[in-house]
Amino acid sequence: MWVEVMFLFKRNGQLYFRRRVRDELRSIIGQREWKVSLRLRVGSEVDAIPEINRLTRETDRMIRDAERELASGLSAVEASEAAFEWAKRNEFLKDGLGRRSEPGEWSLFDRELEALINRVLKRAKRNHEEDLTRSDYTQDEWMRLETLRTGDLVEVPCTVDMAAENYRKHHKNGEMKQAERVAVQQWVEFAGDTPLGAIRRKDVRRWITHLANVRGQSYVTIRRRLSSLTAIVNRAIEDLELTHNNPFADQKLPDTTSGGVTDRVPFHTSHLELIERHIRKSAIKMETAVLLRLLRGTTAAPGEISGLEWIDVDLDSDAPHIKIRPNSLRRLKTKSRPRDFPLVGDALAALRSWRGDDKAQSGPVFSERARSVNALSQRLNQVIRAAGVPKSKRLVTYSFRHTFEQAMREAGVGEDLQRYLMGHGERSMTDRYGASKPPMERLQAAVKKALPYLGKVDPGNYQEGELVRGR
Repeated sequence: MWVEVMFLFKRNGQLYFRRRVRDELRSIIGQREWKVSLRLRVGSEVDAIPEINRLTRETDRMIRDAERELASGLSAVEASEAAFEWAKRNEFLKDGLGRRSEPGEWSLFDRELEALINRVLKRAKRNHEEDLTRSDYTQDEWMRLETLRTGDLVEVPCTVDMAAENYRKHHKNGEMKQAERVAVQQWVEFAGDTPLGAIRRKDVRRWITHLANVRGQSYVTIRRRLSSLTAIVNRAIEDLELTHNNPFADQKLPDTTSGGVTDRVPFHTSHLELIERHIRKSAIKMETAVLLRLLRGTTAAPGEISGLEWIDVDLDSDAPHIKIRPNSLRRLKTKSRPRDFPLVGDALAALRSWRGDDKAQSGPVFSERARSVNALSQRLNQVIRAAGVPKSKRLVTYSFRHTFEQAMREAGVGEDLQRYLMGHGERSMTDRYGASKPPMERLQAAVKKALPYLGKVDPGNYQEGELVRGR
């Protein structure tokens, strides 16, 4: 018999109660959903109704409590501070309080603690304190209880969900992108809403293996998950002044996650010729042409170029350059990525043409449409395909960065200059000594030296179908 029952979930022939928690209530309730096995098989839906109704009433109560807390406008940290001030104001934290001085006599501390627990027992319809769980308490009650028990301010560790909420507040329109929401969801499903300080790099590596082997995700998808969580946690570390490192940053993906494709490959000369011909002969927008020429003539990633502000651009000095650094439009992937990159040749001419005669430009260099990195990459990939570059996951917008890196190697540019221009960190302890930024004259000379080698790549580096036929 087929029965439609709210919150009834079927999986692998079993029946479950499953109810999702609204986004704004998750940090209060402490979980993303309720999922309870009903110990019944598919076909027994009618028998499941009484238990479904009971669980619905119980979760309704928890949602109402969470909504009351949300209405108070207090975060977990603020609730902890409020509970501590309440305990101090009522002198519950003085030495000796909390213990019975004589049999049968109770301190104000004891009375408050008993009243709090009895209130929760009555509401939760429980008989004993040990039957209560965290979800039976409101946030305010829990913070007061823990303050009384510990005699100190309750520390509230920042969890992954809390970091995501902090990130969301700073995001455009207060919404996270789909990729970011999915990354958080899949981490929490794997490891729970873990405090950031408790996550170890080996935990992240286990998650990567899970995504590859259990979920069957591709190298590109897993890298997107890592990038999303890296950005979310970096924001929390900066905004909340956390002292621990980001366990998601600079994780290397094992070859087993890549299906044989470990990274992008540089564009070949034949690819670059097709793209340049397409720019000159087709009716693509000027902004798109400028972006392509900047990507070709620098080591910048798409987001680093599209996030430029005019204050980051120097086109009129003896050494024109762009400053790739965090600003109001975008953040950088790692601490080593900020750098000054000299502009020469087509890249310099394109940006000067884009600026025009107004040398007092301010604000973003490119339109808002260009500042969504995923949308920009898709847009530029379409132009690259339209130019005739064979369709391959290894030949995409990001390949411009690899193309310049390969050109510097072929041109014999020094490793210290290569690392700086690429925004890579030090390889050894000795790299940390001396000036961190080479003189602009050396950087400019290195870029000029590398440009003639763009696309000079041995054809043996490409898979079948990746090179242009007849070239």
